[in-house]
Amino acid sequence: MILGTSYGYGFYFASDHRISDFYAMPDLLNNDERTMLVCRVLVGRTCLGDTTMRQCPNGYDSTTDGSKIYVVYSNEQILPEYVITYKENYSTLEDIPIVYSNKTSDSGSCTLF
Repeated sequence: MILGTSYGYGFYFASDHRISDFYAMPDLLNNDERTMLVCRVLVGRTCLGDTTMRQCPNGYDSTTDGSKIYVVYSNEQILPEYVITYKENYSTLEDIPIVYSNKTSDSGSCTLF
C-alpha cells in the first residue's frame, strides 16, 4: 500500500502502530533496526481526505481515511513524545503485522509514518 498524498498533503499519523511499522524502513547499516516516533496529535474534528487537499476544509482540524490514518496540516498540532528503535523478530506468520484494516477509529496516541 502506498499512501503518498492519498488523504491530503500533510503530516501522516496512525493510531495503529502496525500501519506505521509498515512504513518504517530498516536501517541496513544498523542491523535492520527501525525507528518510530510516538506523538500526541491534536486531530480535532476530522473529515475524509483526498489527494487534492493541501489544508483542512473550513470547520475541520484534520483529514482521515475514515479508520486509523490521520493527516494534520500544521506542526503545531504535533507533540513528539518518544523515539522508539526496534528490530522485528517474527516467529510465525501470525506475528506479521496487519498493515491496514477499515474499522472505526479509536482514540489514543498516534504514531508518525
